[in-house]
Amino acid sequence: MILPKLVTEKFILLNQKSNSKKNVLELISSYLQKEIKIKKDTVFENLYAREKLGTTALGNGVALPHARIDSLKTTQTLLLQLASGIDFDAVDGKKVDVIFVLLVPNVNSDNHVKMLAEIATILDNKQTVKKIRKAKKTQEIISILNSSQN
Repeated sequence: MILPKLVTEKFILLNQKSNSKKNVLELISSYLQKEIKIKKDTVFENLYAREKLGTTALGNGVALPHARIDSLKTTQTLLLQLASGIDFDAVDGKKVDVIFVLLVPNVNSDNHVKMLAEIATILDNKQTVKKIRKAKKTQEIISILNSSQN
């Protein structure tokens, strides 16, 4: 499994406040600019363009925004747990409060699809998502994700 290598405590944000899809994409972009030195406009524009193609909300209060970015050197993930749900244009109409971001270099398209499938499978498990929602510490999230792989 690829996921345990990609998710680190530094890229798990708990109890975040946001009031819209656009606002949360801006929050993601700003955080990644600070942590991995990628331009926030680049991240935002790529994620927003992907959302315009169709929502990345998976249902059950979960979204998986993702994009390929030319200037990115390595795959990057970010998991956000929101303090309260936001409208993400989910097909089931539920507000989203768990967001898993996947950014990959544009040259890495085969891995991109495999990683999306792996993440979607984990986030499809309602018990796993429930535990993520209740987590109070980043290490709890790491443990939840690792145990969901077994």
